[in-house]
Amino acid sequence: MNKLCFNKVNLFFEQLDNKCIPILAAQGMRGHALYRILASHKEVWWDSSIMNEDKKPNCSSIEYPVHDLSWKCPRTIRSNTVNYITAHTAMFITKELSDKSLQHIKNYYTTNSNLICYVYMHAELIKYMNRPYIYIYTSNLKKHFMQRSYWFKQDMRKHFEEYDTYHQKLMTIPSTSPLAFNIDIHKLFSKDEQIFELAYQKIVSHFNFTSNIKDVRSFILTYLEREQSVSIF
Repeated sequence: MNKLCFNKVNLFFEQLDNKCIPILAAQGMRGHALYRILASHKEVWWDSSIMNEDKKPNCSSIEYPVHDLSWKCPRTIRSNTVNYITAHTAMFITKELSDKSLQHIKNYYTTNSNLICYVYMHAELIKYMNRPYIYIYTSNLKKHFMQRSYWFKQDMRKHFEEYDTYHQKLMTIPSTSPLAFNIDIHKLFSKDEQIFELAYQKIVSHFNFTSNIKDVRSFILTYLEREQSVSIF
């Protein structure tokens, strides 16, 4: 491990409140959407004026806006007709560990709040994890690529280095660390009601959430429908 990088990572986590849980995901693993799902529970901090591009306050994390263009993917530039696929959030931390988003969390915990919050981080940072975290993987990479075919076709042109053998391994293998809570994004976003419900209840039980299954299911089905609509353009 590079000593400079190790020190930078340690400093980052020293400044991060223990009630803030990292979400680790490789490129294109619906990390932003999972963030929204987790934040829809009353046990989790959500500030829509920070998270939404249009700065609208007091709206749910899984409430689709009236104007679809207010939800964008921060890593892929699309034409205006398809920018609504994913949620835009200011809480994304790259491999370079930018501290821009971290300030929002620092400000939040100065209020002595007991609510959980999350920070979405790149999967490559898994080798530095020394605290509880969520790890996103898929048990069916082929199906995941098919569901998000438009997204991946666009992103692979711009970030082809994110899809080599190493990065595909990050996408498909759950973490073996006792600090990790693994979420199979393929099962959570399954169109099969029973498969989805089992994956969702696992999350609810792990974090002791008050179930929000009806709204979460509606969010996911709409999300999948929009992905498919874009894929056939």
